[in-house]
Amino acid sequence: MSLQRRLTIFFVAIVIFPLAIVGFVVQRIVAGEIDKRSEMALPAAIGGVVVAFEERWGTVDDRLRATFTDEELSAVAGSVSALDDYLQDELMDEEGLDFVFYVDPSGAIAGSSVDTPDFVPGFKRPSPEEIVEREGAWPGFVSASVPTIGGTLVGGFWL
Repeated sequence: MSLQRRLTIFFVAIVIFPLAIVGFVVQRIVAGEIDKRSEMALPAAIGGVVVAFEERWGTVDDRLRATFTDEELSAVAGSVSALDDYLQDELMDEEGLDFVFYVDPSGAIAGSSVDTPDFVPGFKRPSPEEIVEREGAWPGFVSASVPTIGGTLVGGFWL
């Protein structure tokens, strides 16, 4: 083996390999530090998310009362298609609601309008019956109910 080849191998062994190892170690240290700083910032962000969630949750029943009036519901309550059209039209105009159900006095769902939720794959979408039966925060949705003339409105948003 020539002297030039030996010197090249020696140079690679004493310079390039150590630099590569140091570069890898420094990269891991920096990545770890970034992870730690991200985790340290989470509590402040979580507080803001909780406040926003509670604010939105607290206004669901007010949004239902303001969006769907007794007079308009009474006018369309006799026809399922007219009721569904009315609920759909009003829901499209309302920013804070993703679904609304009109439940008659017997407890049956007489009309509905539901936006498609954007759940992660594998999460089971709650059925309309599950949403109507449960009020408050549940896996996948938040709902509230408001009594109206001739029935109850159940509305809310997807999580």
